[in-house]
Parts: sequence; C-alpha cells; structure tokens
Amino acid sequence: MGCMLRNPRSPLVNTSERARDRTSQRIAGGRLLARWLLGAEWRSHPARAIVAIATIALGVALGYAVQLTNSAAFNGFSAAAKSLSGEADLQVRGAQPTFDEQWYPRLATTLGVALASPVLDLDVTLHGQTASLKVLGIDVFRASRITPELIGVPSAQRPLARCAAVASRGARRAHRAA
Repeated sequence: MGCMLRNPRSPLVNTSERARDRTSQRIAGGRLLARWLLGAEWRSHPARAIVAIATIALGVALGYAVQLTNSAAFNGFSAAAKSLSGEADLQVRGAQPTFDEQWYPRLATTLGVALASPVLDLDVTLHGQTASLKVLGIDVFRASRITPELIGVPSAQRPLARCAAVASRGARRAHRAA
C-alpha cells in the first residue's frame, strides 16, 4: 500500500505505482541487455554457444546421475545391514512396558504379515542395586525364520555343533506342528 502525495502542479500521484514502473523498467532493461549480449555472442560464434549449452546440460545430467547412484548404493547398503542385523520391517510396541499377549496372534495372522516374532525387552532393577539390567527375550525358532543368519551354519569339523543343529531343526518342526 502506497501513500498519496499531493503536488500542486499535478493531480494525485501514487508512489507505489511509480516504484512498480521503475522496477518493471529495470527488468525490461536487463532483459534487453541480456538479449543484446547473448544475441551478439550467438550470432558471432554459434558453434561455441551450442557447445556451451550442451556442456551445461551434460554437467547437470552427470550431477543427477551421481546423486541417483549414491542414493541407490546407500539404500542397498542399508537393506543389507538391516537384513544382517535382524532388524524388523515393522515393530509394534505398547505404550506401557507390558503388552497384552492376545494381540500377538492377531498381528501374526494379519493379511500382509509374512512372519512375526515376539520380543520381550525390559529394563529390570535388581533388589539392592541402583543400576538397571536389560532383559531381552526372543522366540528363537520364530526369530531364526526371520533372520537365519543369526543361527549360523553347522560345520563338518565340529560334530557337536552339527548335532545341535539337527536337534534344533527337530525342535523347530515340533514347534511348527504345535
């Protein structure tokens, strides 16, 4: 909003209109100067102008390609780290430290859930102690189906490990049947 001035020689003059006129004249003058300078360059050296435009376009395309490659590599690395660490795609947590156990079967059988594994994660303080102890409990058989890398591969040089693997497979089958 501009202020109105009264000049004895002219009728009412709006200062905001004057400022707008000056700004539009500057922009038009800048465009005219740019057109004149660039037009002269393009007329005198058309091949150089085309090469300059192509170089700028190529630089922008290469910069974008580097950014796409970087984000694809980062996403691949993140997915591999997530797979090896056993991090879940989705976690459901209760507002309180305890979680109603009746929710687990509902969540595990929900459409779109391939596998579900319950995890108990508590901070417990022992009697007479001030420091807390983190208690982490998992269902090994369900967790091994989600991230088999956590269980390991039995070795032929260690027969007891092989027996433990066979026993764990049998226990897994019994657990699935139950």
